[in-house]
Amino acid sequence: MALIKVCGVILSLITFLFMIRVLGKRFGWHPEWQRKMLHLGLGVTSLSFPWLFSEKWQVLAVCTAAIAVLLLIRTIPQLRNSVGKAVFDVNRSSHGELLFALSIVLLFWFSDGNEALYVIPITILTISDAVAALVGTHYGKRLFEVIGGIKSWEGTVAFAGVTFIILLVLLRILTPISWLELLMIAVMFSVLGALIEAVSWHGLDNLFVPLAAYLFLNASLNQDELQLFYQLSVLGGLVVLGLFAGPKSQLNTHALMTAVISLYYFWVVGNMAWLAAPLLVFICHLALVKIHNDEGSYTIDAVLSVMSGGFFWLIIEQLFHVPYSFFLFTLALAIHLQIIVLLRLKVHREKTAEPIIVLLASLGSGGLILSTTFFYYGFTAQLVIFHLFAFLVMFIGGVVKRIKTDRFSRKRWVTEALFAVTGSASALIPIGIMRVI
Repeated sequence: MALIKVCGVILSLITFLFMIRVLGKRFGWHPEWQRKMLHLGLGVTSLSFPWLFSEKWQVLAVCTAAIAVLLLIRTIPQLRNSVGKAVFDVNRSSHGELLFALSIVLLFWFSDGNEALYVIPITILTISDAVAALVGTHYGKRLFEVIGGIKSWEGTVAFAGVTFIILLVLLRILTPISWLELLMIAVMFSVLGALIEAVSWHGLDNLFVPLAAYLFLNASLNQDELQLFYQLSVLGGLVVLGLFAGPKSQLNTHALMTAVISLYYFWVVGNMAWLAAPLLVFICHLALVKIHNDEGSYTIDAVLSVMSGGFFWLIIEQLFHVPYSFFLFTLALAIHLQIIVLLRLKVHREKTAEPIIVLLASLGSGGLILSTTFFYYGFTAQLVIFHLFAFLVMFIGGVVKRIKTDRFSRKRWVTEALFAVTGSASALIPIGIMRVI
């Protein structure tokens, strides 16, 4: 019986794909309409899975078959130029449908029978994403660039509005939470989800949005009204900061949205201390831009580079609880700030910094960012020793590296990220020695 259900769903999805192509050709539908019709069909079908299937392997079989069919259509020219036009006739590179199927499998597995944690993310992905794409395609006027494409503020606002309505309705039906909790959760994820959808590229929103919705709901549904209010206040503050800082930051819209999401991630996964250090780096960047502005613009590469060391050490802390992970986290960010300062000085002074300037930049950047560790751990002799080691690493690295690359090149951001991670990892040496002693 289970195998019959699996085969039936697979055949219905294949039939639906052919029907979309036939109807699209017959009535001259825009390729984006055909693509989103397939998106809706896959999403609506998957919403029945918690009631249709009882075992994870059944959902895995359906989605594996769907991915296999889509890969065949993508790779075989005859299929791509016929039925595949319903999927691949949009003028952009995307793996969205493949990632959609992957998201269904992961959510069915993670939710483990919790209908709210499965149905709500899938509904948001199915409806909000489709509405955002269609609104952006036909009515988008205020555009911004993402990797490999263009998105619009109109589409982003549409995503937020539809997501808010979905959350209001489904949280009321599927959960016992109060109206106040429901309202705060709906406001928060409608904003956060819209930002995540806006910054995603090449169809990655089909993976990022539902997984973010699952993680957010899994955490938020267990929180009381006061905790939710704190989260809403922090997210609101970060969004306001992003809107206020946007024209003054030299970050393009894509990069600025990514910065807001990253800062919120540090708050949610860590706590206020883990937010303070990257927030200080961002504020210092704003101050440096005000002192010395130019015509350059920073992309998402800049944000991902500066936040990479922070992401790395926060994940290490969550998974392995490495001693002094927060110190290593702040050191990575301090190294980034030091490089930012030295490159700004290089442009302003039109020459590479001398050792004394490197020393001052190391002490200033390190002193500001690393000071947060005293609030986290308290003032101890061990921590003072670690700080001295950090200043030494930053000074030697600044002198040896001779920071002189182009400030806006991708090579700069890759090199800087590696430099920050390896430089902060070197502090494991004194940490290990002090633990042995």
